Amino acid sequence: MRLKQPAFYRLVGVRQIAQFSAPRMIPIKNLYLPLQSIYQFFEDSQATLGPSPQDPYLTAIKGRVFIEHVSALESAEGGPRRTVLNPALMENEFRRKNRLFKPLRKDDALPLNPQNCLVRNYNLLNPLYRYIPSYKANYFRWFNNQKTFWAGVAQTHERFGWNQYIDFHIPQTMPTQAQLTLMSSGVTQKNMDTFTTPSMLSLFDFWRWLGPQRSESLLGGLSDAALSKINFVFKARSHFFVLNLGELNAWRKDDSEDTTNTTAFTPQQLRAHKQAIQDRAQGIAPDQMQRRFVRLMHGVADFIAGSVQLIEGEDGPLLPERPETPVAVATPAGKPAAVPKAMATVVETEADQEDSAKEEESFELGELDLGLDLDVDTASAPAFDQTGIDSTNWADDEDDEPAAQVLPTEDLNAADLDEEIELEKPTTSDLLTGGVIERAWELSEVGLITPRAYQRAIDDAETYKTLPNPYGTGGTLEEAMTYTEDDLTLPEEVKFRDSNTVFDKSMLSSNLKAIQGKYVSKLLAKDILQVTMAAVQQQGVAVKDYQIETVRDAMNHYQIHTVTVKPLRGRQSTLRIRMPVVDSDGRFMSNGVTYTMRLQRADRPIRKINPTRVALTSYYNKTFVDRSARSVNDFDAFICRTITNRGRNPDDPSISNVRFSSVFDMALNLPRFYTLLAKRFVQFQAGDYHFFLDHKNRVEHFQKELGIDVTAIETTSQVVIASYHEQAVLMDSNNALYVHTPGGLEVLGTLPDILGIDLASAPVEAAEMTVSNKVVPVGFVLGYAYGLSELIRRLGCDVSRHRRGERIQTTQDDYSLTFQDEILVFSKLDYKATLVLNGLNRYHKTLKQYSVWDFDRKDVYYRILEDNGLGIRYLREIDALFKAWMDPITRGMLEMMGEPTEYGPLVLRAVELLMTDYSPEEVDGDFMRYRGYERFAGMVYGELARSVKTFNNRSASGDHAVELNPHAVWMKIVQDPAKAMVEESNPFQNLREQEQMTYRGDGGRGGISMVERTRIYHKSDKGVISESTVDSGDVGVVAYLSPDANLANMRGFTRPYDAEKDGAAKLFSTSALNAPCADHDDMKRINFISIQQAQGVSADGYTASPLRTGYEQIIAQRTTANFATAATQPGKVLSVNRHAITVQHDDGTETRVALGKSHGDAAGTTYPHVVVTDWKVGDTIRPGDTIAYNHKFFTPDRMTPGQVIVKSGCMAVAACIDNIETFEDGSSISEAFAKKLNTQTTEVKTIQVRFDQTVIGLGKLGDHVDLETILCTIEDPETANNSLFGGAALDTLRRLSQSTPRAKVVGTIAKVEVFYHGDFEDMSENLQGIAAASDKERKSAARAQGKPAFTGEVDTSFRVRGKALDPDTVAIRIYIDHDVAMGVGDKGVMGNQMKTVISRVFGGVNTTASGIPLDLITSNAGIDRRMVHSPKLMGTTNMLLRVLSHHISAVYRGTANAKATSQS
Repeated sequence: MRLKQPAFYRLVGVRQIAQFSAPRMIPIKNLYLPLQSIYQFFEDSQATLGPSPQDPYLTAIKGRVFIEHVSALESAEGGPRRTVLNPALMENEFRRKNRLFKPLRKDDALPLNPQNCLVRNYNLLNPLYRYIPSYKANYFRWFNNQKTFWAGVAQTHERFGWNQYIDFHIPQTMPTQAQLTLMSSGVTQKNMDTFTTPSMLSLFDFWRWLGPQRSESLLGGLSDAALSKINFVFKARSHFFVLNLGELNAWRKDDSEDTTNTTAFTPQQLRAHKQAIQDRAQGIAPDQMQRRFVRLMHGVADFIAGSVQLIEGEDGPLLPERPETPVAVATPAGKPAAVPKAMATVVETEADQEDSAKEEESFELGELDLGLDLDVDTASAPAFDQTGIDSTNWADDEDDEPAAQVLPTEDLNAADLDEEIELEKPTTSDLLTGGVIERAWELSEVGLITPRAYQRAIDDAETYKTLPNPYGTGGTLEEAMTYTEDDLTLPEEVKFRDSNTVFDKSMLSSNLKAIQGKYVSKLLAKDILQVTMAAVQQQGVAVKDYQIETVRDAMNHYQIHTVTVKPLRGRQSTLRIRMPVVDSDGRFMSNGVTYTMRLQRADRPIRKINPTRVALTSYYNKTFVDRSARSVNDFDAFICRTITNRGRNPDDPSISNVRFSSVFDMALNLPRFYTLLAKRFVQFQAGDYHFFLDHKNRVEHFQKELGIDVTAIETTSQVVIASYHEQAVLMDSNNALYVHTPGGLEVLGTLPDILGIDLASAPVEAAEMTVSNKVVPVGFVLGYAYGLSELIRRLGCDVSRHRRGERIQTTQDDYSLTFQDEILVFSKLDYKATLVLNGLNRYHKTLKQYSVWDFDRKDVYYRILEDNGLGIRYLREIDALFKAWMDPITRGMLEMMGEPTEYGPLVLRAVELLMTDYSPEEVDGDFMRYRGYERFAGMVYGELARSVKTFNNRSASGDHAVELNPHAVWMKIVQDPAKAMVEESNPFQNLREQEQMTYRGDGGRGGISMVERTRIYHKSDKGVISESTVDSGDVGVVAYLSPDANLANMRGFTRPYDAEKDGAAKLFSTSALNAPCADHDDMKRINFISIQQAQGVSADGYTASPLRTGYEQIIAQRTTANFATAATQPGKVLSVNRHAITVQHDDGTETRVALGKSHGDAAGTTYPHVVVTDWKVGDTIRPGDTIAYNHKFFTPDRMTPGQVIVKSGCMAVAACIDNIETFEDGSSISEAFAKKLNTQTTEVKTIQVRFDQTVIGLGKLGDHVDLETILCTIEDPETANNSLFGGAALDTLRRLSQSTPRAKVVGTIAKVEVFYHGDFEDMSENLQGIAAASDKERKSAARAQGKPAFTGEVDTSFRVRGKALDPDTVAIRIYIDHDVAMGVGDKGVMGNQMKTVISRVFGGVNTTASGIPLDLITSNAGIDRRMVHSPKLMGTTNMLLRVLSHHISAVYRGTANAKATSQS
């Protein structure tokens, strides 16, 4: 509740002369306008056009907030001129954006309700007038503005007589008494160099009003009556105090003659006036008042700077008084100076005093209502009632809208009614708590939250340290998310068991599966916790609770992360994130479909991608920092154009013998001038200087032409660029030129000096960056974040400051920034600072409208954007970049790279990279990395960070809360192009999924950017990426890593290939390593090996090939469990049953592997897989032994007992004959061979049954079916077990209503499983039995395999032919395995990659000359045309091995002589 002025002033005002030097400091939460008050608004910023609806003065106002805009000057010193801006349009625009303020159309509307308030806005004056640049221009603007301001104050007093409140702006730099005294001597250039800001000039004017020169002050014309209604508000950090000018005037000694007309005074007023005259005659001398004021201002400045703290006084915290030598006050007979009565009380009428007494008597603790809904300082802000305020509904203007009030929403807590808390900003290295504390400090500084709320924010920020581990594995959340040194190091190198049949020992190593396994088991959970906490708390919102619930059913396996967040201003909310669970094989399930996340190749956090662009990449966004290509910044074009024009001008002999061509090589780190010339010229002559820019051929050129040994002259920082009188000219990294003489190096200057190029009018380079897809100068972004002065300090550049209008002498190496009051001159030789600061000159017209000091505050940057057609959202995005861009994963990588880990310094680092034209190639693997399931955490960060940013960008209202779509992350994952459906066709496809990488996906590249240059294999890819890629439009976009890729850490960084240590397993794909004689094939055809092998399916006649590379027995060590599982440590077989084998290891851990038949999908077809084991209970298993394997693709390895070897295919005796049947890729096969190539697929029949129906005669496991076999009979409830009808009638009804789905395929039922959408109890008894049997089988398998059991209950995610399963419906899936014979038109692969189409299946007897039956006839010319020799080499070698094995067997049996030949 708002008080009247006297009571309000008693609580917050300076009422005694002793308080003038040490005022009582009131918490800024208690700042508001009392009743019948007017707010005179004049902000010390030329970028602010008017007050904000969130201004603390206005938040407690219950009535209307009227506004008047002042747009005409009362003075015209310095000849101000109007700008083109229209004040009426500006007023309309202000009202459109600030609906709280209503125009005051008539004076009578204001006093209708004492709750009303008037704001007079003077901030339109700055943009409406401009001044001729001079050192006095700043003074003239201030003088005219203040003259207008104080004239408006006087007029307002005459119109309304209400109290007026004015912010006293405290300068950042506080002048001394001596400087103030010097300023009073006149407006000289020296004085203006000291008093640079309007706030300093206003302080000087107020100081002058206190002193003997009062008449020269702009306040000098105010009457005593007006002074008694004027109140200055001094704000310092989170506190304030109020000073009434009438009070202050009463303390000042004044011997001047009183000319006040007292004829209309009442007797009481006359007595008070005479008392005031007497008091002033006994007051403090004007010069002493000035000194006291200077001490007060320096004390406030010290408090703002944090060099002093408040001290505790009887009535609350006090500003400590600055020490000074005591000043004697003249008193009669040496007696102590008595404090005049007027110094201790406010001049009040008797009625006012009576009302004030009543208000004070009615005060009780806890009744305070400031309209701020904030914590209350009991020592300084007691409760008030509304004595004397009529509760009548006050009349409003008819055309006015209801006044919208924006109120802070910090809950008032009785526990907070305690002693005042002195705020101190804590320093912390904890980035999570630091984000919340920083935000809380910002809000407390402007009074939007209370000290107690600030303390609670600190406590809330540290809540996560005590929350339990949400994964339920023990410890706290902080412990669960803390990275250890081991987390980011690669797992121990995986070494498979050695064997004599593996000749290349590099094959025994493979790290991809181990790296993925370690990330999923150890690092993924930590990354998710880290990014969740960082995305929220780095942006100033606290996490109050974190819980994780795991959900698993027949169709999905996921976790629900429930995060409770509490913003500093707004409602607490609960965010839910649905995340898939990744299994040990690196797969996840969504809606019954199994997926894998391919590795994504992406840029490292900071890298240069071309000579003029640096990319900054995080999980927040990708930002580009560029060297501007605008013509006003294109220095390269200027230099090259100047040299070209001179070289082509026959009348200008300064440049000659120009050879044009680009010899630029961005891979060379050369001086900037060298490379810019190399982009256009090979060589040219400039007088006696011969420039040669072809760096690749420079050694030969200078040796041949001049006999100069370049290699003996150049250093790491100097390169030969030219010759001068047969002596070498070198250029260093700073672009300085030196001539190499026998006596050493002599300085020549710079290239423009030698060429005589005047750089005074040359373009000045600048750096720019992307902000929300708009290009903004880097200097603008960093200036907004740090302030211009701080940015210049951080850059460490020299600057000379000059007043506008002052004559400045600059050189061609200088550039300037011109502001309204000053010109800052910088040197172009500081290249980094030039790139940063010169970008501000893009807004050179706008810069001239504002003071240089305005650019230390953020308001002016909004005006610049507005003037250039951009909105405030770009500034908000800059705020978000500095708070949210740096996610924990990116920060950790930057630490590894030795780069800055804060956004601002990282942008400056990017600018440093732009100082040369050196750039690695766009696809250089040394500057990229591979990321897999880490992207899950990245997606969480991106969605959460954007949600919190959206909340922070909203209006400060308590009705808002942080919001997040609970399915946002899930949808991002399942829609990501890098996600791939698992195809369980064969083990080679299985391993390709582990090795596959792509540029696509969220945070990756789109198809448009993947052009020819970005699809090539780079030399740095050797040892990382194999030869394999896809044969589609994604060639080069999708590729495959080698099995033992040179990954350097868990973040996917790579290391170079070492030819001495690294072997074939680091070069080739799994398929190529498994392909004998592949090194004899054409390189393009080698790529087809993996493509063809990935498409293969099992066949009855598959066997191991006699000719092997040694990698055949490694395959089973690397595949997932549905193909083979190898032991990683010794143990014993604990149990074996139809569902699983259990192995207990020596360390006590257990491994359980699923056995039996399963089904996998590939390319829309379902295939049966059968996993078996050869072990029995009690058997001992060694590391490397195969625990279980898919017998369709593997067979026991006779050479290595305990292990299996991959079946490469069917062995065929082939004849190469060219005829019509073998034309192109045709081949003929024998009937016997066709039977060997017989394969099995599975037909899946899904039968839908309503809950009220009955199923009769459902097929059972192992039943043989044919085309017309009825799988089951479905009866409606009317006919099932119905006793109302006779036998004949019932049989007729059944025939009419029953559904009898048929098999429509010849095969065997391999599996029956049931899913149901609804409650189990709602099913018919018949269906319950069927569903219960299916659930029982699931639970039995789950228990045996050590997995959680679940039923067949599903939701709408279950699909049947693309349509969701209806509620109260059962889906019975019947898997029917059936044979598919090899026949005409089917495709096969001969050898490693020779695709063929079966053109005929021949019968009869077809043999070789030795009597061996022929299996295959193919084309000899077809093999030769494809430039592959491996089929013939494999065929002849295998045939020789076959003959040799038969002969050795015969010798062993004694049926043949060892030297004899065999016909078999």
